[in-house]
Amino acid sequence: MARLHPWFGDLPRDHEPSWPVRRIREALVRELRDCGTRLDQDQVPLEPFVIARDSYLELFSATRKLLDLVHRAVRLEAATTSGRLAALGIDESQGEYPLFSANDGLEDHFWTAMARPDVVIGPEGPQFIEFNVSGAICGPAETYFFNKVFTEAYGGSEAAPFVGYHAFPARASLFEAICEERGLPKAVALIGSPLDHHAEGSTYFDVEVDYLRSRGFDARFFPPEELPHGLGLPARLDYPLALRYFATADWRDRGVPLDGVRDVLDAGCLLVPPQSSSLLANKKVLGWLSEGRPWMDEEDRALVQRYLPWTRIATDAKVVGPEGLPVRLPHLLKEDRESFVLKRAVGMMGRGVLIGRDTGREQWERAVDQAVATGAHIVQEFVEPAAYPLRISDEQGDGSQWAEVALVLSPCLIGGRPAGCYGRYLTSGLPGVIGEPSSGAMENVILSERLDAPLPSGTAEEAGE
Repeated sequence: MARLHPWFGDLPRDHEPSWPVRRIREALVRELRDCGTRLDQDQVPLEPFVIARDSYLELFSATRKLLDLVHRAVRLEAATTSGRLAALGIDESQGEYPLFSANDGLEDHFWTAMARPDVVIGPEGPQFIEFNVSGAICGPAETYFFNKVFTEAYGGSEAAPFVGYHAFPARASLFEAICEERGLPKAVALIGSPLDHHAEGSTYFDVEVDYLRSRGFDARFFPPEELPHGLGLPARLDYPLALRYFATADWRDRGVPLDGVRDVLDAGCLLVPPQSSSLLANKKVLGWLSEGRPWMDEEDRALVQRYLPWTRIATDAKVVGPEGLPVRLPHLLKEDRESFVLKRAVGMMGRGVLIGRDTGREQWERAVDQAVATGAHIVQEFVEPAAYPLRISDEQGDGSQWAEVALVLSPCLIGGRPAGCYGRYLTSGLPGVIGEPSSGAMENVILSERLDAPLPSGTAEEAGE
């Protein structure tokens, strides 16, 4: 077994589960059956990714600081929603963002409510390669179920050698704060679609609905066909607060109507996160930060230098390259394709991502030319991810073996609180595009080593103690 990258920590790897392998596998398949995982098809993880306490906390601290920079970058680029759309090269007349509130101030107040960046551990430590800022981020339910199974398999909450933050308590705390601040009743609607992750009749949303009810909320899940009448409209608004558990672009691509959501919004329902959160997820913002903005001070620039790989909006312009020398961007990309990744500025699930070293020269050069022509892509310096030796089941499902995996870490921040860390990986051990259904990526939870002191900045429940 290879030695862990120092950032992961020099932790003992001799903890044995009290459950046999087949029981762990069966429990994971059962608990995650509605999450869209591939656990019923492939070898499953037999342990969480466990990292050093300081490294685990660093993920959330860096996420909070970088999210603030991303927020400031968009907010300071223009004073209005229309101006921000224009700055990001988005044609407002195309109607790609149909769920903005008429109240810009309301949009601004909640647009950082929920965020989940994607992070790889490079030679120098964490590198944030993108930000997902929405309520539809994968991870909260998945990490809940992984943590539940592994905690039980390794001796229970008092004995398991790992601990982590939880998403459901953090989200409930956010909703409680909103209701108290705005004088709203404790009622929240989860608006999503069973088609987003799983089959009709799935219980994917039920686990969070049940948790919210345990915290005193009147909570219910609503698919699009139950809007707006399911919320009591037009006679009344029974749920003045709603979780937007879907991506507008995804629904539009699949022909799911947004009219009911628009009706709910127009009736005064506070949809969290608001549509403006989508602007923070635009990868061009990382290009702005990497290049630098006049308002950024030395501390801001040092933060970017430490945690963001070199990133630029793909244009036919002269830039300062990663080596600090001026160069025309298309020339740089074509001459050194193995050092870069090309990404659509607006995209999800790894769609529209090309890794230069995995792409033929002719295809890469065509993609660069197209990206420069459209202005709808970014280019990012490739980060070689550190491998993590993970214990997984063997092909028969009865025994265990070690696999060197390429890991993407996704710390979740909800209402400014740490809310768990989601992990995806390729069992090939080779870097690749994680997110595409065809990528073969697997999922897991990332937890902290257990120490005598509890995790800070959260209640015992939020910290999984």
